[in-house]
Amino acid sequence: MNYTVAVHEGGYVVARSRGNGEWVAVLEHASYEVCRREALRLNAEQQARQQLDQASFASAALMPRRPVRYFEPDAFA
Repeated sequence: MNYTVAVHEGGYVVARSRGNGEWVAVLEHASYEVCRREALRLNAEQQARQQLDQASFASAALMPRRPVRYFEPDAFA
C-alpha cells in the first residue's frame, strides 16, 4: 500500500510513499472521504498491476524459448 490520506492545511491530501520515508502529495481535496476513496482506488489499481506483472512473468517463464536467430527451414535446399 503506497497511498494514504494525510491532513494538510485547508484540507486533506492523498500522498504516495517514495519508499525512502518521503511522501509526495498526489491529490488535494477538502473532503476526507474523497481522498480516502481515491487512496483506496489507487492502492487497488497498483495491487492489480503487480498481480498482472507477476502472472505475465510466471507465464513467460513457462513458454518454450526459441533461439534469438530463427530461420525457417529452406524448402529448396
